[in-house]
Amino acid sequence: MRKTIFFAAALAFMVSACNQPENTPVKIDDLGQLKVNVRTNVATKALIETTTLENGSELGISVLEAGDADYDGFASYKNVKLTASASGSNQVWTPAFDVLLSTTKGTLYAYYPYSASVTDIEAVPVETGSQTDYMYGTPVPDLYNKNSAADVVLNHALAAVRFNVVKGSFSGAGEVTDIAVNGPAIANAATMSSLTGELADFTGMDTRINPAFSPFVLSAGGEKKDIIIIPTGDEDVMTISMTIDGFEIQAKTPAMDFAEGTITEFNITVNSQAL
Repeated sequence: MRKTIFFAAALAFMVSACNQPENTPVKIDDLGQLKVNVRTNVATKALIETTTLENGSELGISVLEAGDADYDGFASYKNVKLTASASGSNQVWTPAFDVLLSTTKGTLYAYYPYSASVTDIEAVPVETGSQTDYMYGTPVPDLYNKNSAADVVLNHALAAVRFNVVKGSFSGAGEVTDIAVNGPAIANAATMSSLTGELADFTGMDTRINPAFSPFVLSAGGEKKDIIIIPTGDEDVMTISMTIDGFEIQAKTPAMDFAEGTITEFNITVNSQAL
């Protein structure tokens, strides 16, 4: 019985190995299966403010060796999809296929959310249209067969603005149907490196970003609305536009630098005379 079990295990490994490109013969005892645990960094902020992601969330990981070369020659170890099951302390992350580590030391990189269309892990497309909270992982170095557990900490790559809108002396019906922002230091598309989190290739600067939301009526108690933005790293004014009772009113902020991984809050009081 023991021989049968051992042979089945060895055969399963051989089949798995044959499915990997550019594979070189290794001893089964020299391999360790990569295991990943994921949490978000509470020191950086955007719209996901929990320490763990939701059930079913997908993450892209890559394992590279020194010099950012393919780990043991496996190009398939780039942009591997991990899927979360459960949530909180019971959450488990399962890869699309086993990532097997040898005696070679490698570094794990990660980004969120996973996209099968990513062809360059150093230029992951990001945009504001979907209001996605893009994140990148702090690199996890020195992974190999005897150290195969990786604790990935995700950092927020973009920024967000939060509006607390309160009714002042405004005398109209006060139905707010649109809130938008734009500014020379804000882009609506860019690329993000999953190795460093660096943003580059900015496009759509000073383009209105106005995500859809359910209209609300101004009240003394206030209403909170969030908008994810892509900061370019420059410092400049931002224009806030609000459509109230079918009319658009605007206000400009002072010159600001919206840093990555931050939420900037604005308290807005709407009066009959001005915003």
